[in-house]
This record gives sequence, structure tokens and C-alpha cells, in this order.
Amino acid sequence: MIEPLSFEQARGLELHAPFWQPEEVKAMMADRPHLPLYHVELPVSQRRALEWHNALYRDQTRRGEVVLCLQNSAGQFLMHSKSFYLPGIYRLLTGGIHYHEPLMAALQRETLEETGWQALSYQPLAVVFYTFCHQQARVPFISYLFFSAVAGLNPVVQDEGESISAFTWMDPVELKKASRMLLQLPTAWEDWGRMRAVAHTVLLQLAVQE
Repeated sequence: MIEPLSFEQARGLELHAPFWQPEEVKAMMADRPHLPLYHVELPVSQRRALEWHNALYRDQTRRGEVVLCLQNSAGQFLMHSKSFYLPGIYRLLTGGIHYHEPLMAALQRETLEETGWQALSYQPLAVVFYTFCHQQARVPFISYLFFSAVAGLNPVVQDEGESISAFTWMDPVELKKASRMLLQLPTAWEDWGRMRAVAHTVLLQLAVQE
């Protein structure tokens, strides 16, 4: 369940404390004073918990991710699929934030790598603090959602290592269907799908409010 957080409540999440910088969120709040913050607890498999734990603590490949909410002039959002996804599965673009990499630098880098676009005018949308749970184990993760209008632009992947196999544009109704598909994946993918569906739910809620 997606639970709203205050900034002070977010600071009280001890598990997440090493992996985010309150100053970065304050900077987002300067642009969006009522920036929504959320906490989500998700049950995951042992395999998935270990995978995310190792990425965060052992390999230190990323401290969180940016979520790119890119909208064209028709009101559609950019979605992508990857070569190893199940057929028909699309989701919003995301990219990892390296350890010690500034949030906004990661946002611009990932945008360039995944779409070829530069100097987009991003607006902060929300921050989601995840806690992945398996038995007694708890693994934190953080997603930072950003919005930009991208009228007249077509994405071209710059980093082949991203394994992006296709792009498509989806209106809010189609986006909701894509989110439902993420929630209906088979066992081997279901915890990943639940996690990935959260950003789409948040985006749709905020789009309705605005």
C-alpha cells in the first residue's frame, strides 16, 4: 500500500538514511513546495530480496533511481520495453543513481543514455521510499519521479547496454492498463512487477489531481 509521508517522517526512515540526501529533496521541494513523498512496503521473494540487497550494499551499483515521466503534446507518456521482458510489457523509463552521483546529474545522464535528449526542463513530481520485505529481511530503495514535456521529440537509445527493444507512447488509460499488466505477471516476475507498478500509480494519481 502506498502511504504518504511528511519530510520529517522520511528523515526518520533509518533504513533509507544512508541512501538519500535530504538536501536534494529540499531542492525538489523548492520547485514543488507540496512535493508528495510516499512509503511503500512490498513483500518480495528471497531471490529478489538478495538481488536488490547485493546491488545496494555489496556491489553498490546505485543508491536509488530516477523515473522519467516524459509527455508529448498529445498527452501521452513515453514507455519502453526491454529485450528480456515478457511480451507486451512496457513501463516508464528509469535509471540508476550512482553512489556519490548528484541526483540532477543522474537525471540528465540517464535521459541522454536512454533517449538521446538533452537539457529537458524537468519538474519534480514525487519521491517514493520502498521497503522490500522477505521474512525478517528489509531492503530499502528510493525512486525520484520527474516530469518533462517533450513535444516533437523522438527517442533514440544512446546506451545499448540498456537493452531497450521498443518505445511506445501511452495516454493515461493505456498507462493504467500497462500498470495492471505489471501487477499480473507470473510468479518469477510478480514482485518486480508490483514494484514497477508503483511509479505508474503515483503518476496517474498526480495527473488526475493536476
